[in-house]
Amino acid sequence: MSSKGSASGAQAEAKRALRVGVIGAGVMGSNHARVLAGLPDTTLVGIVDPLPAHRARATELTGCRAFTNLDELVAEGVDAVTIAAPTHLHHEISLACIARGIHVLVEKPIASTVEEGRDIVAAAHRAGVTLMVGHVERFNPAVAAIKQAISGGASGMRVIARVTMMSRTLSTGIPHNCPRTVMVTNIEAEGRPVMSETGDLATGAVIAFMTGLLLRPSCAAGL
Repeated sequence: MSSKGSASGAQAEAKRALRVGVIGAGVMGSNHARVLAGLPDTTLVGIVDPLPAHRARATELTGCRAFTNLDELVAEGVDAVTIAAPTHLHHEISLACIARGIHVLVEKPIASTVEEGRDIVAAAHRAGVTLMVGHVERFNPAVAAIKQAISGGASGMRVIARVTMMSRTLSTGIPHNCPRTVMVTNIEAEGRPVMSETGDLATGAVIAFMTGLLLRPSCAAGL
């Protein structure tokens, strides 16, 4: 092949759209699919979900194909996937994708246990694929602006935080006379903030308020 031909081939490869898929067509998965469908140089190959109603909704929302299982999606050829399935399935699905050399964005929490999370990280290192956890608020412009202000030496800042507990079965024990907007001084969840409908990694979450009130949610929460 001539050098000109090689250059043309390299340019064509560089311009090839990234082929991505989404696993899980619930609220978060559908949102990921919607965003991916509108990105330049990106082809949304399809979305996987075992529930017919979820597949129908995803197809209506994005116009992409829907599959009942991971193998059907992989057979179509994908470079990367977003995993937005229930937490207890993250470990199995992540390892299956990584074993196929597919790059992975997995929604938080990365897995149901620390051990499973470490398995996923180790597998990605061995396979040489990109692995990222969907802590999207780190890229929120408002959060970035606050971080920049603090890094720039701003002092005496008073930050009012609204804390939303994202769990259907969450019981925080907040007194009825507690104001809806309160000063939050610290939020800890054993170093592992999560969002889930079941109790997993953040059962030890503690929220500290300026008033001295400490809340310990009885179930996992998105902090």
